[in-house]
Amino acid sequence: MRKIFMTLMFLFSLITPLPSVSAADAPLWFYRESADAVPEEQAVVWAWSAMAQDEHWAIFDFPEAPPLHEGARSVWLTTRLADDTPDGATILFGTSGQTLRVWIDDKPVYQYGALAPSFSGGGSSWHYIELPPGAAGHQFTIECYGPFPRELGKLHYFYIDTDRMNMARVFLFDATFMITLPVAVAMFIVALFFYVREKTNRRLYRALLSFLGVFAVWSFSGIQAEFLVIRDVPLCWYMMSLAAYLLPITANYIIYEVIEQRFRAGVRWIMRGYGLLMFTAIVGEMLGWHALKNLMPFYFLFIAIYEPVAFYWTFRSAQGGSPYCKALLAPIAAFTGLGVVDGINSFFSFLPFNFYVSPFGIFALAAFLLAVLHDFVDRERQLGAQADSLASDIAAARAHEEYDTLTHCLTRSMYEPLLIGAIRDARVKQHPFSVLMFDIDHFKGFNDTFGHEAGDEVLAGFAVAIRHELTDAQPFLRWGGEEFIVLLPDCNLIAAAQIAENLRQRIATLSLHARQITTSIGVATWHGAGDTKENLFERVDAALYRAKEGGRNRVEVEN
Repeated sequence: MRKIFMTLMFLFSLITPLPSVSAADAPLWFYRESADAVPEEQAVVWAWSAMAQDEHWAIFDFPEAPPLHEGARSVWLTTRLADDTPDGATILFGTSGQTLRVWIDDKPVYQYGALAPSFSGGGSSWHYIELPPGAAGHQFTIECYGPFPRELGKLHYFYIDTDRMNMARVFLFDATFMITLPVAVAMFIVALFFYVREKTNRRLYRALLSFLGVFAVWSFSGIQAEFLVIRDVPLCWYMMSLAAYLLPITANYIIYEVIEQRFRAGVRWIMRGYGLLMFTAIVGEMLGWHALKNLMPFYFLFIAIYEPVAFYWTFRSAQGGSPYCKALLAPIAAFTGLGVVDGINSFFSFLPFNFYVSPFGIFALAAFLLAVLHDFVDRERQLGAQADSLASDIAAARAHEEYDTLTHCLTRSMYEPLLIGAIRDARVKQHPFSVLMFDIDHFKGFNDTFGHEAGDEVLAGFAVAIRHELTDAQPFLRWGGEEFIVLLPDCNLIAAAQIAENLRQRIATLSLHARQITTSIGVATWHGAGDTKENLFERVDAALYRAKEGGRNRVEVEN
């Protein structure tokens, strides 16, 4: 707890000017205004007059903005640096909607933008100035130009301090964006993963990606520390402004994709309203009216009006059972509430300079992303279960295709690949192989007399008896009906004939369904390179035919 307390005290000290180093404690601040920018040749004269503090300069209560007349576009602020200002000190302050130049006595030491009308109006930025050696006691003058009287001459958080402390202040004010930007990028990567992996909900993922992408651009453009490196900031100003106008459009795009069909037309009108406001702001900016900034009050008014309506429609859809709508309620409430706070702050400035609270709404969006992730995991689990079931079905179908359900022998469809493999092995190893073909004697008459169930019993028992006499390397196939085939690798014609005779004798001892069973067997062997699988089958089939014609219950080999 002590470490946490000390850390909080340190952070508080960064945004609280120390009395001994704050220029706000300088004896007097003076100002001088003009209806237009001061020409280059006259600016040095004004700087000299600031040193002399002649009758053209009036005192004002710093850090309040000077009381300017209507129509003022340029104002000079001046004070004398304290005599105890150390060498190597830096000055840090912020401005909004102004360009400026800084003088030490009659020498310009810093310039931000051009002191002339511009589309960007100067944007909003921190200014970090390294004082030259021996600056203590010299005149410090700021020449400001801007089209926004409300902002003209207003300096935010004016500090004279060490380089380390002022840089720490800049990064502290950027903490909002620096914390939320990595979160938005991480969520964008997760949503991109969903978009790539998923074939469903792609429109929702596109909406989510568009919002997170715009949010990331807005957060990055809002980081003030980058202005210390990029002196010409209109690009960042425009990026941040345009991203701000796009944010509610893309946010409502997400709502549109999850809300019930009956509310979608209303959400479309909300998106069109934001789109029309953005279009007006862009056109006004191009015409030099600084509409991107001047229309911001309407922007926050739209948020205060439109988003509660969108929240209500989302709530009604959530009551209808939509899990996405339930998860989206918190982000809508968070972004709307925090956006209204930022809108009020833009007028009353009760929060620190350029400090936004609406980026913290990204953490509420994490709840919606978790709902999407949960749905994604459920679908993956279902797809996995379907894949397992499909694999099981495929395996069962393959087993049904490869094995005969009655005899558990390999089916006829396996004959071709097994025979091709046996021929290939015989060619490589230069070993013989042979084929046996069986036929159960008088099976048709038995089947007709005793019925198919009795016939099935004979077929199954016959297959069990033959399989018992074979090895795993000798495939046993049911060719069809009562015909069977055995492949005998590494077996010549004589050996194959002997195996066939042994199998014939084994079947002759077999009694199935109270009847002795016999079999006729044909034997053929592979003749080598000049042989073909068709010729081999013809020879074994002819041998079986001779066995049946010769009286059955016998073995015949090929001619």
